[in-house]
Amino acid sequence: MLSAPPVDGLIPSRNLLGAGASKRRIRLPYSPSPTQQHFHELLKTCSVRLYGGAMGGGKTYAVCGEGISLMARHPGIRIAYIRKTRTAIKRTTWRTFQRLIPTELIRSINAQELTVTMTNGSEAIFLGADISKDPLLEDLKSFEAAMIYIEEASQVAEEVFYTAIQRKDRWILPSGQRPPGGLALTTNPEIGWVKDTFYDPWSRGELPDGMAFVPALPSDNPELGEQYLKDMRAFLPADQIARYLEGKWEAPADPNALIEYALLRQAMDADEPVAVTDSWLGVDVAYEGDDASEIWQVDYDRDGHWVAKHLQTLNKADEVAVSEAVQRHWLAAGTRAGVIVDANGIGSGVATILSRSGIRRLIRFKDGAGQLKDMSGISFRNIGDQSHWHLRCELADGRGSLPEDPALIEELAARRYRVDPAGRRIEVERKLELKKRLRRSPDRADALRMAVFAPRMMQVGSARVTVIR
Repeated sequence: MLSAPPVDGLIPSRNLLGAGASKRRIRLPYSPSPTQQHFHELLKTCSVRLYGGAMGGGKTYAVCGEGISLMARHPGIRIAYIRKTRTAIKRTTWRTFQRLIPTELIRSINAQELTVTMTNGSEAIFLGADISKDPLLEDLKSFEAAMIYIEEASQVAEEVFYTAIQRKDRWILPSGQRPPGGLALTTNPEIGWVKDTFYDPWSRGELPDGMAFVPALPSDNPELGEQYLKDMRAFLPADQIARYLEGKWEAPADPNALIEYALLRQAMDADEPVAVTDSWLGVDVAYEGDDASEIWQVDYDRDGHWVAKHLQTLNKADEVAVSEAVQRHWLAAGTRAGVIVDANGIGSGVATILSRSGIRRLIRFKDGAGQLKDMSGISFRNIGDQSHWHLRCELADGRGSLPEDPALIEELAARRYRVDPAGRRIEVERKLELKKRLRRSPDRADALRMAVFAPRMMQVGSARVTVIR
């Protein structure tokens, strides 16, 4: 019979320090909610478990807390955490695991190999499993562990799931005993193989013996405040509220959502470009007193894949202060980097100052200008709408990597679009309209989409683009 992790978040030190150690107790900073505890208790009877549902349900905390407990209670055990890419797992599960594990238990941490070894010899390994880069899953097929956790399972290929089943329960402790093992998965409610394999059979009462599904809701996570849930309901489209807050897997997609959350999640899980060949800084200049000026950088490789990173937020900064900040970041990025500035309103003054600073590639971007020539034949109200659509296409094609930035994700997920009544062109929700729902200006998203659109503008070389050399 497999034993469940401790229910009170306490680990006896004798399980960690060996025979003869004192009986003092080391506190694990994880106290399971009733739903999380139910997920842990299923370890006794189910070799394959899914903890899935709404975002913010504490799924990562649950698998990290459970893994640390197993490592502490079974010296010499090996467990593994898998996500689609190393970049994604390093940003998320790796960080959560390090926050939770007591420092007294750590023998070593290898940030290059993504491994954590406990003082008792137990080991946690963090892996990427991207079938597009490792079609035969050779790395996973040669791996052995007692317990395997797959995070954001809907993002990985179904083949990863079946390979992990073959690699679990393949570890013997130094004592010669076989430790608790199995396969556990987490996911947000997405259409795909996870829904077909777990949710649909579970909803019909047909989930096979040995498999379990535990629904997750934000209410299961006591660390989420009421304001968080209120804000999410205020800006998310109805379909995303139903799916990602209420855990309704069957919720139909909102046809008016500009960028679905699933695409944003995919971009947050994407690997970053290895060799940067070009960089652009996007600068959204504050228009009103309560807005912020945002500076973002987007780095590209030779294949057009890119990674975005936040550089700076400036509150109540005048044109000179914004210009000076941009110049500092431009020098840090390398003087061959380009800068694209929102030149509507006071942003025009920032662009003028920057034009005298030696920046060789500087674009004054005006949302209301006419669109660039589009080979797809799609018509837009203006170039601003076209840049929004371009970002959507880049994410849909898997070319972008986004940071785990809640404010950015909120702004991108909230925007909507429509096709004009005559059916002739795409119209993206105006900034002032979105600002009313968000109760703030979507400055981060605007700086990002300009930086992503800049190479397209340079490529087309339209006369409407003002390039200062």
